[in-house]
Amino acid sequence: LKLAMRIKGIRADRFRLGRLPWSSRRARHYSAGVEAARSEPPASVFERIESTGSEQPASIFERIPRPRSRRSKPQGVSEDGLQVVRMLAQSSDLPYQFRHAAKTGDRDVRTWEALSAAAVRNLRHFRTSEIAAVFQDCARASWRDEHLFCGLAEALRCSAELRRGSVRDYALSCQGMRLAGFRPWPGTLQPIISELVFRLHKHHWRPLDVVLVLRFAVEMQLDQMPWMPQASMLMSELRLKAEQRLGEMHHIELSNLAAALTGGRRGGSADSVLIMRCAENFTRRSQDLPLGVLLHFTAVLARAHVPAPPEFQRLLSARIQSDLAKLKAHEIAALVASAARL
Repeated sequence: LKLAMRIKGIRADRFRLGRLPWSSRRARHYSAGVEAARSEPPASVFERIESTGSEQPASIFERIPRPRSRRSKPQGVSEDGLQVVRMLAQSSDLPYQFRHAAKTGDRDVRTWEALSAAAVRNLRHFRTSEIAAVFQDCARASWRDEHLFCGLAEALRCSAELRRGSVRDYALSCQGMRLAGFRPWPGTLQPIISELVFRLHKHHWRPLDVVLVLRFAVEMQLDQMPWMPQASMLMSELRLKAEQRLGEMHHIELSNLAAALTGGRRGGSADSVLIMRCAENFTRRSQDLPLGVLLHFTAVLARAHVPAPPEFQRLLSARIQSDLAKLKAHEIAALVASAARL
């Protein structure tokens, strides 16, 4: 009997219906439903599922926007995504969200406002490296929020007072503040400058760290603040360290050092001599020289009114002739202006 029930399911169902103490009407309805389910084609089943599912609200995964292609124009984030950022954003996720928004070129004001508000709420959980990363991403995206920058500067001051973080984190934070054009108030800058002076002889400084902090101090004119006497000492120590490690610097570090020496507007023979030394060291490892760094250094030389060495002129002419077809419009304009000044 069991074998027959397994082989012939419909007959077994009917046989079972006869054994159950049900009414004849309920038995007929049950057998009709079983036969309809067995004879119903799959397409009708799927149509019924789609009709019932369309009435229900969409899931969270359907609300997530698809990643746009590189050729499409950047679009703003939906209101649901912004609400998720406002409510569920954690301190460990925010630096990655800032980096993603800056890397994709997102210019939606609502997105950056939501990220800034979430970052201000989670400032007490940020590490020094995350503070530097947020400064860098805001500067890359040209986003300026005074409330956010003041909070990040205060968080950096707390890290300096507790002596947390590394020299690299402070150097990148200084670069982000310089690119964003933000100078904290003296009460915030004083502990940071004191910590940098303390670490100058206690910790290892890369040539890039020396150059970035020096350029920040020069362009923000920290030596002209009478209530910060340690700023002048920091700038003189960094300049001396840069002169000693000039042979270890790469092209991007030499270009930033020359820009720092030009941004001081001091003139003098010492600045001109050091810029000439940077130009002479610039011809080293010319096969690894990026074109953008070469154009930036050329603009720095033209702005400082320093004559370019013959080796640098030959390097510039050879590189421009080889990459002339790759130049963009703004690069050609910058090169023509620099060549006219030189």
